[in-house]
Amino acid sequence: MSPSRWLQRQELYWNAVASEYDSLYETAWSRGEDCRTARIVTSLLPKSAARVLDLACGTGLGFKLCRSIDSGIEYQGLELSERMVGQLSAKYPDLSVRRGVMSDLRGFPNSSFDLVMSLNTSFSYTERVSTTFKEIFRVLRPNGRILLSALNLTDR
Repeated sequence: MSPSRWLQRQELYWNAVASEYDSLYETAWSRGEDCRTARIVTSLLPKSAARVLDLACGTGLGFKLCRSIDSGIEYQGLELSERMVGQLSAKYPDLSVRRGVMSDLRGFPNSSFDLVMSLNTSFSYTERVSTTFKEIFRVLRPNGRILLSALNLTDR
């Protein structure tokens, strides 16, 4: 499948589930997973003035976790699905989120983030794994960290 067809299918899928997405993560299991993820994110962040890029940020779990850790974290989300961004904006109207794909981070300067993360297996949905990794390393600051969750990686 071509990368452009892959992206079209992903956007259609995530647009279709956007309105129900948050309800999928209201279980005790998910709350426990959120606590574990917050501890991991905390351990990866510098002690002050952290900048975080959340790839495939969905409806805002990464933002919520960052705010629970430190309200001073400078957060930037990137999301393919227009409807997911709509759900996120409804919850956090002042949050700026960019629409786009993980493999194209040209809108972000080199060495600009302390942490690049992609939570809840969302990295599995990148259309170009190798290109996405190159972009992640480009936007990371020296000594920056990466937190990725994936189901099954294949370079498409």
